[in-house]
Amino acid sequence: MRYLAAFMLAAERTMMQYAYKRYDQPVYRGTKCSNLENYNLWSVGFWPAFSSTSKNFSVAENFMVKSEPGATSGVIFEVYLSLSSTGQTTNIEVSETWASVKKEQEVLLLPFFTFIVARREVIQKPTYGLSYHKITLVEIPNQKLLQQRPETRKLIWADLNMRSPENAFHK
Repeated sequence: MRYLAAFMLAAERTMMQYAYKRYDQPVYRGTKCSNLENYNLWSVGFWPAFSSTSKNFSVAENFMVKSEPGATSGVIFEVYLSLSSTGQTTNIEVSETWASVKKEQEVLLLPFFTFIVARREVIQKPTYGLSYHKITLVEIPNQKLLQQRPETRKLIWADLNMRSPENAFHK
C-alpha cells in the first residue's frame, strides 16, 4: 500500500493532462457482480483497485456478457466522474497509442475511486437472454483514501438534486 500511495503522490503532478474530462458523459463497466447488496441506493462505496471502464456502453455490455458465459444476469455500472476542486484526477483516459484494444475506449479509474449510488434499475435484454442491473454511480471527489492522516473529520455531501439546472454537468 505504501508503494501505491507513493505512486499516486508522484502521479498527481502530471495526471490531469491524461484525465477524462467529459463530466457530462458517463463511462461504463460491465461485470457479473455477485455482491449487489453493496450497491444500495444512496450508499457510499469505493473500488480499492484499478478499474477499467469504457466510454462506449456496448463495450461494457460485451464484458458483462462474456464475464460469465451462460449467466442469466449481470451488472452495468454507469459512472459519472466529477471535477475535483483541487484539480486532481481519479482517472486516466487511455489513449489509442497506449491501448492494447483500441475499440475499448478505456478510461482507467484509479484505486480507491469513491462514489455514491444514485440509481438502480433492472433492464431486460431478450437478445442476450438475460436481465441486468444498471447501477448509476456518481464520484465523490477529493477523498484521498490512500493518504495517511491521524484522524478524519470530513463530511461527505451528496446533492439529492444532482439533475437540477445548477448541477447540469451531471446530465
